[in-house]
Amino acid sequence: GKKKKTRPIAFPRKDDEFLCAFLRCKKFRVDDALKCAIRYTDFVHEFAEVLGSLDAEGEPMMDPKNQALIGLYTIKSTTNTGGRMICFRMAELPIEMLQKIDPKKHADIMYKQGIRFMLATFCRILSDPHAAVCGVAMCEDWADAPPLKLVMRLDNAMSTKQKKVMYSLFSDIIPMRLNAMMILNQPAWFTVVLSLVKPFLSKKLRKRIFLLKHDYQRFHSLIDPAVLPTCFKGSVDWGPIREKEQAASGGTCTFEDIGIASEQHSDETARPCECHNVVTSLASLVP
Repeated sequence: GKKKKTRPIAFPRKDDEFLCAFLRCKKFRVDDALKCAIRYTDFVHEFAEVLGSLDAEGEPMMDPKNQALIGLYTIKSTTNTGGRMICFRMAELPIEMLQKIDPKKHADIMYKQGIRFMLATFCRILSDPHAAVCGVAMCEDWADAPPLKLVMRLDNAMSTKQKKVMYSLFSDIIPMRLNAMMILNQPAWFTVVLSLVKPFLSKKLRKRIFLLKHDYQRFHSLIDPAVLPTCFKGSVDWGPIREKEQAASGGTCTFEDIGIASEQHSDETARPCECHNVVTSLASLVP
């Protein structure tokens, strides 16, 4: 007979530590945690091909050896509220990459890499109790960022539908409590771009965006500058830390990092994540 076509399917982990991330994110409301777990499952199924090559080898727009680390600072210490802090420095976006982006030619590549990057960044902390219980704060620094014309190439490389999927990762897919999104040194045009993005964000998330301009004192009120890199007016030389990150990860993301596994599975096989199994697993973890 005709040979069945197979493709890589991503399966969520089912261990207690991973399931607890959904419960903690939804403050132990089992029904809400279940819905989040199902959305996560549906997402990794829909994007199985995207997640099938997380190192992005052979794709010209990403160097798997360092792209995931450029401009990203995962602060190891906790914020004053006990959560975690992730910082992005827009000035470190590689000009050469931005100049090479052709929205017509690279739209699909940029979209896939964006999904990989976000999953690699945020899902790695799913098992971190500080992030799971107390949430995550993010900070973007726009000081000395590339010109608007180049930055907008990233935005123009994705369709409205693709952007909606990307932003849904924050609010609906990844079990993460985003406490605040702080913007430092935002340029004059930033509010215009933000107004275009806001319709894709949830009402709760829109209220957690703070435009700080040059107010580093307000930023430092959330996290001790003694644990921040010098580029965020902190005290830490991030060079040695960056070298260790490079040596440890090679800039790639594994399936274990984002909490899923890959197997060859027939297209005709039923969904591996049965709802009643997830309900039972989640309910058993509630005190």
